[in-house]
Amino acid sequence: MSGLFTAGAWFPYTALLLVCIYGFEGTILLRAGAEANNFTSFSQVFLFIPLLLLLAWSRADRAYSHAMYLKYGSLSEWEEVRALPITILKIVISIAYLYIATVVLWQPVWMSGARMRSALIGSLGTTIGARLARMPFPPFFFNWSLYITKAFVLMLPFSLWIRSVRKFTIILGFVLQLFIGLLLGEWWLFALAFGMVLFVNPNEVRLFVEKKMKKNG
Repeated sequence: MSGLFTAGAWFPYTALLLVCIYGFEGTILLRAGAEANNFTSFSQVFLFIPLLLLLAWSRADRAYSHAMYLKYGSLSEWEEVRALPITILKIVISIAYLYIATVVLWQPVWMSGARMRSALIGSLGTTIGARLARMPFPPFFFNWSLYITKAFVLMLPFSLWIRSVRKFTIILGFVLQLFIGLLLGEWWLFALAFGMVLFVNPNEVRLFVEKKMKKNG
């Protein structure tokens, strides 16, 4: 289902079906009084339901998708999408990163490099994260890694709106999300990383793609 949605196949229907699935899972979590289960968590439910609804409203399948292939016979074709839901999506993504920077990263486990190291060795980290934490790095390595991450995540929701630094912000944001996935196993947060692409001017993307296609052709 997620693959069909990502490819833009029968986009409004797959989006609404995923909303129903997340809504159902959220109801199960609410009745059980749990924060998460083997399938999802409240954080994912609260993030993905509005994102899916806004994407369905925006007609995000009008570019480089299965829908364009069926309509024009080419995946590289695109049409204009609705501007208002895209703007709202940008604001939602910025708020999500601001919440991570001001709330999540100030929880006790992220207050020092020593605590982060212990958390990676414990249940919070993946196998890769635990191996990294067990390496003989000096304490300042973990402290400064944590401080730099906090500073970057705090600046990220603002720098995405600044054109002069947007490209570097998006690249570093993808790198950060990759490390979060590898060390903490929170791969679902990559939805935010892919959402950063919305801050790129679509005409710039189109000109870049056309230039590459002409060069390869």
